[in-house]
Amino acid sequence: MTATGPARPIRLSANTRPRRGHLSVTGGAGAVFRTADGQSFTDLSSQTLNLLFGQAHPVVTEAVVDQVRTATFFDQDFDSPSDLAALHRLAALLPDHLLAFNLRMSNGSDAVESAVKQARRATGRSRVLTVDGIYLGQTTQAIHLRGWGEPPTDILRGSTEDVVRAPLPYCAEDDHDPADCPVENGEHLLRAIERDQDVLACVLLDPIMISSGVFGGRHGSMALLLRRVAEACRATGVPLVMDECQTFGWVPDHTLAGHWGLRPDALVLGKGVAGGFPLAVCASTPELDNLQWGEADYTHGGHPASVAAMAATCGLLADPAERDRFAELTRVLDESLAEDGRGTARGRATTRSRGIGLIRALEVLTDGRPAAPELVRAVSDRCLRQGVYVRPYGSNLGLKPSRVMPPELLKSALATVQDAIDAELAGV
Repeated sequence: MTATGPARPIRLSANTRPRRGHLSVTGGAGAVFRTADGQSFTDLSSQTLNLLFGQAHPVVTEAVVDQVRTATFFDQDFDSPSDLAALHRLAALLPDHLLAFNLRMSNGSDAVESAVKQARRATGRSRVLTVDGIYLGQTTQAIHLRGWGEPPTDILRGSTEDVVRAPLPYCAEDDHDPADCPVENGEHLLRAIERDQDVLACVLLDPIMISSGVFGGRHGSMALLLRRVAEACRATGVPLVMDECQTFGWVPDHTLAGHWGLRPDALVLGKGVAGGFPLAVCASTPELDNLQWGEADYTHGGHPASVAAMAATCGLLADPAERDRFAELTRVLDESLAEDGRGTARGRATTRSRGIGLIRALEVLTDGRPAAPELVRAVSDRCLRQGVYVRPYGSNLGLKPSRVMPPELLKSALATVQDAIDAELAGV
């Protein structure tokens, strides 16, 4: 009985019910989270892949607390010096040709849509070229644009998007060089750009594609693909939009655009940009800075607490000590994982890996071929029972440890994962 009468039989809606329903998370610190029954788990997936500096980082937490003690919300009618200060910190980490920033958004879906709107207005054209398997979010336009899974046409009734897709830029075969594979070397995309250049508003790509298990492609093939696409976009005048929501801060030089020397016309940032607080940013060239009030600015987009978290996060990324920590964790992953079916450093040919920086796919193999998703989910469940949380993506386990994970804890967690793979393959 409540103060207002009997409790109603409420429930979480179907799409928000927890997939790990038997565990109730109550707290966390750094790379570890705790559940209501007192268990602790090492988090190899950074809680939906967005906790760049882990749970409750003191620098980020202090910045947020200071902000909410000062003020709760700033209306868009007013200038905010804290916004500009935070953007200067962010801009210092991005390619220097990106000079216009929209931070009035809370999630990557909105930032993707902002970039597409900007490109359409700048070009006067409508078509978006992307690829199968790309995951761009859950708003109506983002679902139309993404190539992840079967489109839910029943909820897209009455809405349309002008979009074309090239094949998923990943090939599981190891008997050829990705540079010779038209799927992996960008040839399919180049043909589409040449064919549709007069109607293309932009090319929209994700350089890592975690949700589809690509993780940057084998042998660095995504770098080759993007370099070729960027050159074709420059030659044809078609804007290039890169979705780096998943990569910002987890890869060398902060973004893959910066690391690979690319010059996209717009860069979409989310997830880790504010250390886990809700914020997304669309950084673009001045030529694409063309949206007006009410076209891509949301009431709680760029919330002061999130902007404070972004400023603190960017400050940490610029700290030489944090860069050294990143390098050490990257070395642990390099030494513990091996590419192309040669097995791991422990000599087992049951996995192969790909990725860059702190983003890695550990692909499980059976008889040298990608394992069934059901087996990989079983590995993930076994890891959880052993105190390690790692998310499955098809035949892959997605490794994305936060930058604060101690190297020895990372080594231990990776050993637990390999033991779980061995046990599942052996049927133990």
